[in-house]
Amino acid sequence: MIRFRKNKIKGFIRQRVEDALSMSALDVAIDIATGNQIEGDFLEFGVYTGQSFIGAYERFKKNCKFYKLANTRFFAFDSF
Repeated sequence: MIRFRKNKIKGFIRQRVEDALSMSALDVAIDIATGNQIEGDFLEFGVYTGQSFIGAYERFKKNCKFYKLANTRFFAFDSF
């Protein structure tokens, strides 16, 4: 039983480390901003296909529900 718990804990820690290593700088910035309950708008310039914008939007919305932040507006800009 103890061996099972150790393996389960090691697996959990390994997964958390892998999750942390796979986070982008944008994910970290969003987590810091929402964790400190910094309110404001999100603007992204040079959007192109919008992949990072969509990821940022989804992460903000998930974190805003948790931290009860509701006033964030999102703006995406691109020129060509």
